[in-house]
Amino acid sequence: MGQKHAWTALSIISIWLAVTFASIFSNDLIAGSDLVRIPVAAITCWFWGAVATGFVFIVVVRRKPTNRWLTLSIAGIWLSVALTSIFSPDLVAGSDPTSVPVAAIISPMAGTIATGFLFIVELVRKSSNSWLSVSILTIWLAVALVSIFAPELVTGSDPTRLPLAAVISSPIGAGATGFVCVFAWLLGRGGDKAN
Repeated sequence: MGQKHAWTALSIISIWLAVTFASIFSNDLIAGSDLVRIPVAAITCWFWGAVATGFVFIVVVRRKPTNRWLTLSIAGIWLSVALTSIFSPDLVAGSDPTSVPVAAIISPMAGTIATGFLFIVELVRKSSNSWLSVSILTIWLAVALVSIFAPELVTGSDPTRLPLAAVISSPIGAGATGFVCVFAWLLGRGGDKAN
C-alpha cells in the first residue's frame, strides 16, 4: 500500500516541479515602449498545476492510488510542459518590440488537459499498462522538440516573429493524448466484454 502512495506523491511532485521551473525560468511578457515585464508563466502556471493536482486527488479518492506507468506518463507530460515553457521562442511583434511567451501560456493548459484525459481513462480502466505510458511519453517528447526547434514564421517590415509550432504543438499533444486515452479505454472495454 505504501508503494502505491509513493507513486501518487511522485505524480504530484513532478507536476509541481514542472510548474516551479516553468514559473521561474520562462520568459516574461515584455510590452510597451517602457518595456514593462510581466511574469505571465508565474501568474498562470500555478492555476493549471492546481487543476492537474486535483485530477490526481480525484483518482486517488475515487478509485486507487496511481501506479508507476501513470506516474511516468504524468512526469513526461509535465517535463514537456516545463521544457516547452522555458525554451520555446516568444512571439515578437511591433517596433517596440512586444514579446509574448505564448508557449508559457498555452503549454500548462494543454498539459492539464492531457493529465485530465489520462485520469479519466484511469478511472474507468481496470489496469494500466506500459504501452499507454510509452505512447504518451512519445507524444509529449515530440511536443517539446517541435516547440523548441521548429522555425519561426517571420512576416512584415518590422518583422513579426511568430513561433507557430510553439503555439499549436501543445494543444495538438493534448488532443493526441486524448485520442490515445480513448483508444486505451476502448481496448480495455473490449477486454472486459471478452471476460
